[in-house]
Amino acid sequence: MINLTKEDGKIVMIHALLYFLCVGAGTAISILLFRSPNMFYAPAMTALLAGWVYFHLLEQLPKFGPITLIGFFISLFFLLSRHYILAAFPNLLFAFLADLLARSKMYQSQPLNLLSYLIFSLGNTAPLLAMWVSRQGYIAYLLNKGKDMAYVNRVMLDFTISNGAALLGSVIIAGLAGGLIGSWFLKHRKK
Repeated sequence: MINLTKEDGKIVMIHALLYFLCVGAGTAISILLFRSPNMFYAPAMTALLAGWVYFHLLEQLPKFGPITLIGFFISLFFLLSRHYILAAFPNLLFAFLADLLARSKMYQSQPLNLLSYLIFSLGNTAPLLAMWVSRQGYIAYLLNKGKDMAYVNRVMLDFTISNGAALLGSVIIAGLAGGLIGSWFLKHRKK
């Protein structure tokens, strides 16, 4: 059960806002560097940039709930911004699993917190996972939104072992780097 005070809620909201800024920056960097129309590298760029937000949140509120709530806010954003419906739920699931993992050692185990961040970061792959899990539904959704087939063909990415490995590998590598940088930054900030 999530049991947060009003002050805890404010801390979560500030971190959610900071995380959304990292998502926006990660998406912008992905567009500028990779010119990928389907945002393939946006989850990795976000994982690289947002580690400090995640670890600062764990430092501020080492209790169950804040990570899950940020995942809920991201899922809600996907729903409200009219993303494909299946893109909304993986964020919440990955955030919940990340929260459970970090809680298993009361948010005090650096290796488990890093693994928790990697799991949390995988939530941002949701739009691409939805594209792969429900290809025809995703295409129909885009066409119903008024997109033409040229747009659909530009953004659709086939699921292949190499595409799946590249997506997961890029998020894991960037998440490791972002998590290590974030935890290092917080450790040295205290000195």
